Amino acid sequence: MDFNTILVIIGAFILLIGLMFSFRIVSTLKEQNLSVAWTILTVLIVFFLIGFVLFAMQTMGLGLLANIPVESIAAWVFFFGSIFVLILTILNNRLFDDIFGIRLTDKEALKKFAKFIDLHAFFVQSKLHPKYSVTCDTCQKIVNYSIPDIVRSHPNLERGVKIEEAMGTTNYTFFVRHRCEDSMREIPVTHDENFEYRSKRTSRVL
Repeated sequence: MDFNTILVIIGAFILLIGLMFSFRIVSTLKEQNLSVAWTILTVLIVFFLIGFVLFAMQTMGLGLLANIPVESIAAWVFFFGSIFVLILTILNNRLFDDIFGIRLTDKEALKKFAKFIDLHAFFVQSKLHPKYSVTCDTCQKIVNYSIPDIVRSHPNLERGVKIEEAMGTTNYTFFVRHRCEDSMREIPVTHDENFEYRSKRTSRVL
């Protein structure tokens, strides 16, 4: 057994471990209906595993598909490997956007917020303060924030803004993120229909 075959066999075992973790990720994401991309990645891992096994068998003279040269197997693995990397980088980009926020100007963020709450952007802007502030209940620091800040820190606004309607009034709960000591925390802050500060709840670690 040559060195290349040994490397492929070790790689197959590593892929098998990765496949186990991938199944766990898919199982977790199914609860949030976010498992489609990771299901595709899992299928690709299975394909790689089969490719590694076929490659090893061919180099050991045990190939079940004698008409398929080792180079063709490697080419297919490389091709689908590039697709795997593309999907993974897109997922990581979305993840980092969700953690660290997205790049939007105040005007762009305000338009996105106005569309989300179904109000005209001019009407929203006329009622906003440039900045709000709230005290973190953990580190006691004053955290300054604005509506555009909320939008930038939550690419998926459903996770950053909660709209509550009761008795003819509308309240907005903003989930204000800030770095607290060694962790990122989120402070739920409630504003009334005129976007004036009303109250806050206990913060939580992200």
